[in-house]
Amino acid sequence: MKNKLILIALAFTTPTISAQSLSIEPGIFELYSTPHYTPDSSCDTGIKLTLDEGTITGPFAVLENFVAGFCEIYANPDQRIYILEKLADEPCGSKIYQGQRSTLEGTAKIEIVDHRGRRCRDSVPAKIIVKEEIDSNISLTFYSNGSLEPIRICTAVAGMLINPKNGECIVFTNGCQMAEMLEQGYVEPLDNQCQN
Repeated sequence: MKNKLILIALAFTTPTISAQSLSIEPGIFELYSTPHYTPDSSCDTGIKLTLDEGTITGPFAVLENFVAGFCEIYANPDQRIYILEKLADEPCGSKIYQGQRSTLEGTAKIEIVDHRGRRCRDSVPAKIIVKEEIDSNISLTFYSNGSLEPIRICTAVAGMLINPKNGECIVFTNGCQMAEMLEQGYVEPLDNQCQN
């Protein structure tokens, strides 16, 4: 029954052209209000996020409250469906998606930061970070369970970037090093600027 409701809700949405051509890595995640949360197996509450490619509508996200374990509490599922558009790619391989939906109070918005493909050595609080704005007064942030071990995939590329503090030309020898330098504000040299 739940899947039928999702399909009916998606049938009444109008995806944009960019949403139809966008792809997203599907997955189901348990989200919590704090990073690195350890679920309680006897009684646990959170938000379930489902990411799907949506062959007809384009990529979408479904948020739904959940209760797990042996606790005697009820959580209204409060299912929320967002059609997603890609907002940006970060230099380290993370992806940012956004979406919105109409509610009785106005417009609810979502931003999903997907760090599953992240290549840099820095630390991020979770594989998936979701910011949901219910209305202009309520904004909530949720983090997927489990930490993201930094993955280092460095392509063989070499070149030079300029240190903005002193104008010195610095050599990089791989793609990860180049991405880190660009994040620190290094810039590409102009013609003949780094030739000795």
